[in-house]
Amino acid sequence: MGQETTKILRLSRNRTYGASSSMDERLDRMCSMLFASREDWNSIAKGWIKEHLRVTFGH
Repeated sequence: MGQETTKILRLSRNRTYGASSSMDERLDRMCSMLFASREDWNSIAKGWIKEHLRVTFGH
């Protein structure tokens, strides 16, 4: 009897707070942040490589 009640409560709580959907949203946000920063890092790295080559080879 007690176990069934806690099981039902847990199920309803998960449905109420939408545990899985909020986790998905959090993951999506993290991924978009990572991809955005990766683009930034690519441009930074390209600029650094160009500058390094220009200084090294005098172009």
